[in-house]
Amino acid sequence: MTSLAQWLRAFLRWVESLLPPQVQQTSQTIGNNISRVLTTLFEQFPQLRPNARVPKLKVRDPVVQKVKEYPLLHSRFVLGRDRRVCDIVTPSPIVSKEHLSIERRNDLPNKPFVIQDRGSKHGIYKGKKQIKELVLRHGDVLTLGIPELANSVQIEYLNPPPLYITAAYYSFYGIICIPVLFLTLSVLAYVLCPAVNPLPVLSRQPVIVYASNQVPLYLPRNVIHEEAENLSQFPTFLPQAAIASEDSRYYWHIGIDPIGIARAILINLQGGGISEGASTLTQQVARTLFSNYVGREQSLFRKFKEAAVALKLETVYSKDFILLNYLNNVYLGEGVYGFKDAAKVYFRKPVKDLTLSEAATLVAMLPGPNGFDLCRNQDDASHKDLVERRNRVINRMLDQYKITSDKARLAMRSTIQAAPSFCKNAENRKAPYFGDYVFQELQTLLGKEVAQQGNYIIVTSLNLEMQEKAENALENTMNNEGASKGFSQGAIATIDPNTGRILALVGGVDYQVSQLNRVQTKRQPGSTFKVFAYAAALEQGVSTKKTYSCQKFDWDQESFPSCQYTKQDKLDMYDSIALSENVIALQIAREAGIGNVVEIAQQMGIKSKLKPVPRLVLGHSEVNLLELTGAYGVLANEGTRTRTHAIKRIFDSSSCKNIQNFSTCDRVIYSDDRESERRVLKEGVASTMTKLLRGVVQREDGTGHKANLAGIEVAGKTGTTNDYRDLWFVGYIPKQFVTGVWLGNDDNTPTSGTSALAAKLWGDYMSRIAR
Repeated sequence: MTSLAQWLRAFLRWVESLLPPQVQQTSQTIGNNISRVLTTLFEQFPQLRPNARVPKLKVRDPVVQKVKEYPLLHSRFVLGRDRRVCDIVTPSPIVSKEHLSIERRNDLPNKPFVIQDRGSKHGIYKGKKQIKELVLRHGDVLTLGIPELANSVQIEYLNPPPLYITAAYYSFYGIICIPVLFLTLSVLAYVLCPAVNPLPVLSRQPVIVYASNQVPLYLPRNVIHEEAENLSQFPTFLPQAAIASEDSRYYWHIGIDPIGIARAILINLQGGGISEGASTLTQQVARTLFSNYVGREQSLFRKFKEAAVALKLETVYSKDFILLNYLNNVYLGEGVYGFKDAAKVYFRKPVKDLTLSEAATLVAMLPGPNGFDLCRNQDDASHKDLVERRNRVINRMLDQYKITSDKARLAMRSTIQAAPSFCKNAENRKAPYFGDYVFQELQTLLGKEVAQQGNYIIVTSLNLEMQEKAENALENTMNNEGASKGFSQGAIATIDPNTGRILALVGGVDYQVSQLNRVQTKRQPGSTFKVFAYAAALEQGVSTKKTYSCQKFDWDQESFPSCQYTKQDKLDMYDSIALSENVIALQIAREAGIGNVVEIAQQMGIKSKLKPVPRLVLGHSEVNLLELTGAYGVLANEGTRTRTHAIKRIFDSSSCKNIQNFSTCDRVIYSDDRESERRVLKEGVASTMTKLLRGVVQREDGTGHKANLAGIEVAGKTGTTNDYRDLWFVGYIPKQFVTGVWLGNDDNTPTSGTSALAAKLWGDYMSRIAR
């Protein structure tokens, strides 16, 4: 039927082409009317009977913000933007007029549907891989355009097997495969795994983080590791809290938990990645004690070896012995291993004297021990997060009848307060916001589970001299302009654009007062986002000398006022970006295409979600300072991008002859020498952008003139949001430094400042390091 409709449309277009021009006095010709009726008729897919089983195509279009399902009742369909030739129409600008076809192939087994690219501009992707043709299977999810694009269309093929086949499938695996798998693992565990009796003696070393000049960011704690000899040396509720939080079926499984594995597989399939590990306490002990055998890489093979060692441990040792080993050796941050040491370091008391609240707090830290600081301000969001995690542990114990409701209520009312000696040591840390970011990056590089093991020496890119000058510059601005202009917070990030290494990072005025890292906090970037519109236009060959009208401008049912900072009728790119005229940037963005603006921003390093609407050009979508600074680094590095990062190398500290000298370490777990750069802008576009952005700084009427440094080539862009809530300047010295500055208030209240203050702070700071 669909083929007949397409043939009729084509026939009517051919007939109309034969008619003389004078006959076509209106666009509403008979042929157009019939074609429109046919299009409407065939877009309304037939309604199916309840529980009818036919293949379907689910289309998610972010432009119309709807999800539609189309039953594939015929043998061929075309998807695209052109209503005249397409059976499935989606208006997204990423989709080509005829983007793809879906056709049933009777010559293949089971007569499947096959999807084919019809020469589309943005392509079809399955994950990160671009495809030209694919035999569709139930659950296949494809994107039209690269998945990173904010407005890429997602399609999903639905053709589930009958219920009885699904039931038979899972019954087969449940009754036959899982028992066989366990038996096979048990045999392989004995054959392939190292001996587990006696257990290996661990070399317990702290996690040490160094700046680039081999100076540690904080002094390792001089704690002699102690271990409990039996579970009775812990308060009863401590092992109960660990089991309730980390492995509720600990006493029921044989080292690996089939229920937990099934749950993790389901969550990972739904999320499209590996987010759940399903590790039992026994597996964590296996990973800790036999790290040389299990390894540290993120892979299914490592999980298999870990499971095999866990099975072998369970056949040799009792549950209580394995649990004792876990409580004695688990990493709890701050270079601390085991709950006995943690009680001394964090609370200055023997482990036996811990309260239920304190024990639950330590257990709550297990998923990411370096991400918590017990000395934080109790009004801080991160401290509230720790309180919520502690309360969840207590509630789990209550649900499992390990404690009474009265004890639970009393524990949850208790405040979390570490010992004064611990907090005093925490105050002496260098670059604490940067340190927090390092541990986040460690989890990204190694995976959450492996990062928790500790025993690492981490060498970072931090330049302590630059860090100190950045901190002082921000403090001076707060004490002077901040007090008079109504803003109380700020952030600075400096990156080497050649390598992507972070050289300095200041996430706020006082870490002891607030640990919120404002370098990573999302805010509206104002006019700093305009560079992506200009870059997108240059990528498409638009001349910098082309002029645009200063009159008011209508776009997408919204009207934007005329030029605000000039009396000229027209401006070219040089003048418009120097004066930061909104109406010109909008015209340039529309000429380039809003979808292309989004694509350029994402290719340059913007990871935050971008909404493809006109106001995006003026900074409508929120981003964070670090990603924005990294994106400007592409301009500073002549159009090539390197991943923004803080960690240069990670050593296995157990391989070090002297942990105070990482040159004595034999095993390198990670090195940023493996990081590669890739070109994201055409040759010459970055240098042209630099010329444009020089005018922002060098011209006396430029919005960023306060950032000008005599005798030094500086380029950059200011940004301000409504009511001056956010004050931005991101600037760079080509091939040397790129630095981003943000000023404002955490509660998003208005200020009386301007972006010139951010440019001034940039100039004051950079003048001290660029000479």
